[in-house]
Amino acid sequence: MNLAQGLERRKERPIRIALIGAGKFGTMILAQLRLMSGVHLAVLADLDPQRARTAAQRAGWPLERFATAASAAAANDAARTGKTALVESGETTATCDVDIVIEATGFPEAAARHCWAAIEHGRDVINVTVEADVVVGPLLYQRAQQKGVICSLAYGDQPAIICELVDWARTNGFRVIAAGKGTKHLPEYKRSTPETALAYHEFTPEQIAKGGFNPKMFNSFLDGTKQSIEMVSVANATGLGIPADPLSYAPASV
Repeated sequence: MNLAQGLERRKERPIRIALIGAGKFGTMILAQLRLMSGVHLAVLADLDPQRARTAAQRAGWPLERFATAASAAAANDAARTGKTALVESGETTATCDVDIVIEATGFPEAAARHCWAAIEHGRDVINVTVEADVVVGPLLYQRAQQKGVICSLAYGDQPAIICELVDWARTNGFRVIAAGKGTKHLPEYKRSTPETALAYHEFTPEQIAKGGFNPKMFNSFLDGTKQSIEMVSVANATGLGIPADPLSYAPASV
C-alpha cells in the first residue's frame, strides 16, 4: 500500500491536522491540504485571524468552512462538525485534539514553544520552522522519542530533501562526504537588505502586491542566512560536520 492509497483509505476517518502559521509557507500548505484525500484541517492558527482567513481564501478554501474558537475545547467542538477552527494562539492549538501539528510560523522562539507543547500533549509534529530546528531540533526530537511521537522536518522543504538524498546514498553503500543545496548567490547579495530583496528576486510590482511576501524572509534567501540555517539543520539530521568558516558558495554547474 502506498501513501496515496493509505490516505484514500482514511477518508472515513481522516487524519486531523492543526496548522500554526498562515504566512507564505502556511498558505502553500493550505493549498496542498485542500487537494488531499484522507486529511481534515481541524485547526488553523495565526495571531492575525484576518490574515488566516485571507490565506485560506487565497488557497481556495470557502470561508464558511472556518469557525472562530477561543479555546481548545471550542476548537475541538468545531472540528467535530467538519469545520476548521480558527484560533489565535499557537500554544492553544498545540493542545487541540488532532493527530498532527504543523508548525509554520517561521519564528524560532514561538515555534519551539508550539512544538514542545504539542509533543507534551502526545501530538506528532512536523516542524516547518527550520530556524527552530537548528537551535533546539535535537532536543525536540529526543523529547518526542521519550513521549512516543514523531518530530520531523517537513518533506518537500530543502533540508528534508537533502537528508533523503544522503540516506539514499548511504543505503546504497556510498560514503557521503558532503551535502549542500543549489542556489543562486551573487557577491552583491551579501549586502542585500529587506528593502532591496524583492527586486533582487525580480518580482514585479503586481506580484508583490498580490503575493503577501515577507521582505525579511526573502532577504534571508539572498544574503546567505537561510542557506546557513538549512545546512545546520541537515548537519543535525544526518550527523555530517559543519565548515569551520562560512559556506563557500562554490560555483558548481550541472
